[in-house]
Amino acid sequence: MDAIVEERPLGRKTGRSDDPAVSVVIAAYNAQRYIAEAVASVLRQSFTDFELIVVDDGSTDRTAEIVESFADPRLRLIRGARRGTSATTNDGLRLSRAPLVARLDADDVMEPNRLERQVAFLTERPHLGGAASHYWLIDENGVVRGAHTPRLETMRDVELQLRYGGRLTYPHPTVMYRRQVVLGLGGYDSRFDRTEDVDMLLRMHEAGWPILMQPEKLTRFRVHGASVSALNARTQHFHNETIFGNYQRRRRGEADLPIEHYVALSRANLLRRLVTEGRILASRLKRARTIALMRRRPVLSAAISVAAILLDLRGAAGALLRRLHRWRSMASLPALSKSEAAPAIDAARGGAGSRRHARAVP
Repeated sequence: MDAIVEERPLGRKTGRSDDPAVSVVIAAYNAQRYIAEAVASVLRQSFTDFELIVVDDGSTDRTAEIVESFADPRLRLIRGARRGTSATTNDGLRLSRAPLVARLDADDVMEPNRLERQVAFLTERPHLGGAASHYWLIDENGVVRGAHTPRLETMRDVELQLRYGGRLTYPHPTVMYRRQVVLGLGGYDSRFDRTEDVDMLLRMHEAGWPILMQPEKLTRFRVHGASVSALNARTQHFHNETIFGNYQRRRRGEADLPIEHYVALSRANLLRRLVTEGRILASRLKRARTIALMRRRPVLSAAISVAAILLDLRGAAGALLRRLHRWRSMASLPALSKSEAAPAIDAARGGAGSRRHARAVP
C-alpha cells in the first residue's frame, strides 16, 4: 500500500455511509485511448449499488486526467507508481468495500446489465467463488466482430477440462468473485504478472470455491495489437506451464517448483525445444485465427487453425478427447441442477483450509 501516491474520490458525495454491493476494479496503465469507454460502461449499469475503483499503475499518458473528467460519486481514482498488474489489482481489491468484486480491463466494455445479471447468478449460487461469462469480441474501434462461448458452465465441464489435459482459464475481464475468498488466498501473485488471473482463479478452484461460466454475453472484449495477450505469448506459456504443472504436483502431494525449472525442462533436449516452440507459435496462431474471423476471412482462419493443430498435436488431442467425453456425458446423464451442484462442491472442499474460507465468506 505504500506505493499509492493519491486516492481521489470524484464527484460530490451522496451522504450514504453504507458499503456498496459490488466493487468494480479496473487496473489501468497508459490506457488513454480506451479508458473513457470502459469507465462509462460501468457508470451506466442497470445495477447501481456499486463503487468503481480505477487504479492507475503509474501511467505516463492522459489516463488519470481522463478518469478525473468523470464527476460521479461512485468513482474513486487511485494513483501510484508503476508496479505491475498484480500489485495494482491487489491495491484495488484491498481498498474495495463490497463483498463482490467485478473485474474489467481498461480497454474492455461492460454490457449495461452485466452487474445485475452476475449479482443474481451468484446470489442463487452461494457455493461458487465467482462467475465468468461469455463475451463479445470487438475490434479497436469497438465494432462487434464475433463472440466467444467457453464451455465451463457446469462442474462436469470443469472436471473434463482438468482430466483431459485442458487448462482451467477464464476470461478475466468478465469475472465477478467473492472478495473475502480472494483476500483469504493472498490475492494475486506478482510472480505471474500477465497470467496472474490464471493462477488466482485456479487457486480458488483448489480451495473449494470454483468459478463457473455464466452463459450470457456480458462483456465486450477488445482484440488489438497492444493488448497483453498479443505481446506476451512466450511469457504466458512458461507461466502457464508453471501454474498447471505445480497444480498437478500439489494433487500428488509434491512441492511446487519455480518457473526456472519448467523453462529448463523445456530446453532439456532438441525435441523438447521443438515441441515448446511449436506450442508457443500455436498460441500466437490461435490469436491470429480470431483476428482473421473478426475480419470475415474464413478461409485464412481455417488455414491458421490447421497450422495451429499441427504445431500442438497434444493440445489438439486433449481438446478432441474433452469434446468426445462431453458429448457422451450429455447423451447419458442430465446436467447437474443448482441444488445438486452445491453438495458436490461442498464435498470437494474437504480440507480445513477450504472450510476456513467457507466460514469467512458471506
